[in-house]
Amino acid sequence: MKNKKNITSYISYTNVDINKSIIYKDNRRKSGIYCWTNIINNKIYIGSSVNLSRRFSYYYNISRLKTININRHNMIAKAILKYKILNFKLDILEYCNTSILINREQYYLDSLNPEYNILKYAGSSLGFVHSEETKLKLSIKNKGINNFMYGKTHSEETKFKIRTSLRETLKNSGKPVKNCKVGIYNSDYKLIKILDSVPLLSKLYNIPRSTVYRYLKTGKIYDNKYYFISL
Repeated sequence: MKNKKNITSYISYTNVDINKSIIYKDNRRKSGIYCWTNIINNKIYIGSSVNLSRRFSYYYNISRLKTININRHNMIAKAILKYKILNFKLDILEYCNTSILINREQYYLDSLNPEYNILKYAGSSLGFVHSEETKLKLSIKNKGINNFMYGKTHSEETKFKIRTSLRETLKNSGKPVKNCKVGIYNSDYKLIKILDSVPLLSKLYNIPRSTVYRYLKTGKIYDNKYYFISL
């Protein structure tokens, strides 16, 4: 794959329906960035994984794609179901160490502006954004926090209120921090994504676990970029 940004893929697979076993073998236990291209309309999806072979197996599982599409309004799942996987091309944009995986994925998201990615933030597994965001909204609502942190520009006073609410939520949640999902926000308190555990966040973002736990407890911003909250 080569495009207007002069990005060339490391490996390009056509006939992905026929070459499934080759794709699995080539990418077993490898981490990196990949791109699905719809050869009918040229729309693309960018993703990353610490285990590419395992991730690709999701796309070949029709029943799983149907469940994902129904529950999570997933655009790439919907597209593969509609156009069939034989009408897609798969590119490995690069293999990379897990410590820089998120940063490299973000580079391609910014460079290529993929149509099938719902949010342009790195790390969204299979694009599972809307359902997780909905879950978080419900969680926040159930904990008594006004839903003022979505899609708005905040004053400093509002930001202070949000910080306070997040801290109080963490204190009163009653959940052990070590056994929780983690919501990640940017500096404007907009949800980026939810990860299943602190160890996963630590691995994908290359942040020591002890540091993640500390910021979960204090509610302070990490590296002037992220806020974390346990769910």
